[in-house]
Amino acid sequence: MVRGLKSDDPAIYLSLGFAQGRMGNLAAAQACFQKALSLDPANAEARKGLGRRPPIARGDQRAGYASAHLKKEVDLYKKS
Repeated sequence: MVRGLKSDDPAIYLSLGFAQGRMGNLAAAQACFQKALSLDPANAEARKGLGRRPPIARGDQRAGYASAHLKKEVDLYKKS
């Protein structure tokens, strides 16, 4: 994550997460999306960001990872 960034705006962390992901910094991207979710647990864009992986990193984990996040989205939808 970006050192020294102090914000309670999840949009900042979303933008950083997508930028980090485009640069191939997957751990940093995930950390940003997790921070966005900690600030706004219902943030669908952050959940989508967590579900994104470059093709090489996807492997067999892709389906399990996506289904876990889809379940969270469904649970949030049912609560609203």
